[in-house]
Amino acid sequence: MTTAEIRADSYHAEVMLDVLPNLPITNIRKLFQLMFRCSWENCETIQTIGDWLQEEIREAGIEWHFASAEYEHKHVSLPGYTIPNAESIKAISKLSTNRPLLSAVKNAKTRYERLMKIQLIFNETKEKYYV
Repeated sequence: MTTAEIRADSYHAEVMLDVLPNLPITNIRKLFQLMFRCSWENCETIQTIGDWLQEEIREAGIEWHFASAEYEHKHVSLPGYTIPNAESIKAISKLSTNRPLLSAVKNAKTRYERLMKIQLIFNETKEKYYV
């Protein structure tokens, strides 16, 4: 578990980076503003968070790609409406495998987009404070 230490005057926070994407966006913005406002105290932290974000985004993109590929290969679809018989009942029971696959794709995409948004906030705040 990677941590980053943010200092601003008398304020001190130790942030667990694995939990950072779960924080509300407004809190993330505030942390980044504090960090960049006192950038001379947080040089190492800025580098750590920047590197961590790039690595997490890369991993989240790969995870999303694999979840999508698994969904494409294991997805079960039925051709139109059918009269219920023994074969269609078996086919309908196979449809229950689609839900976890689709959930995995949606979760991976959400995580990737969330990390991209955090990186955007990081870069905007960095430009704002001329770091």
